[in-house]
Amino acid sequence: MKFDEAVAAFRKALTLRKDWAEAQTNLAIALKLQKAMKDQEEEQQQDPNLPPDQIQFDDKGKQGKAGQMSIAEQTSEMWMKNIQVSPADLMARKFSIEAAGSKP
Repeated sequence: MKFDEAVAAFRKALTLRKDWAEAQTNLAIALKLQKAMKDQEEEQQQDPNLPPDQIQFDDKGKQGKAGQMSIAEQTSEMWMKNIQVSPADLMARKFSIEAAGSKP
């Protein structure tokens, strides 16, 4: 984004018209976004080759239950886990089905 240009433009507008409330608000927003973008860039500039602070191993996976699951059960279970539907989508579907069913 061009936050530097936006900040400069709003500051110039405020020098021409000091009591412009919208420009003051927009300047404040542009300054916050500019600072957030610079902070994000600084975080990304850290050395990715640094070693981790701590390494932990978890052996809980080795204590699983013995048993077998059919391929169909595995597939349906994976399918259910991968569904991404929000409650709002579910309600919208329900209401549309009800509305379609109530029409004469």
